[in-house]
Amino acid sequence: MTDENPLKFDHLSVVGLDQAALIGDGFDPISRDSAGMMEVGIRLQKLLAIIAKNTNPIIAQAAAVQAVALQRAAKRFEIARNTRLLTETHRALFGVDEPAGDMAASRDKR
Repeated sequence: MTDENPLKFDHLSVVGLDQAALIGDGFDPISRDSAGMMEVGIRLQKLLAIIAKNTNPIIAQAAAVQAVALQRAAKRFEIARNTRLLTETHRALFGVDEPAGDMAASRDKR
């Protein structure tokens, strides 16, 4: 607010936005319900990588953590090649060298 732009609604208040929750609230149901679908898992990884690279630090961190949804999808794959493809996609997009289990553990520590 500046002197040039005075406050017009002095009885209005807005609850603060939990930026990190935006990512979890949006992506958790998709990653849960599509676990085991390689195509959806890869698209999620790509979308989360775009968000992680092109937003503010809070949302970027939440997107990187959410990308660990890879762990959820990988557990449901019946074909090892699909698990490997999704893991390789994640590593290429996020530059992560740790196995999916370690990524899930690091997510749980936050």
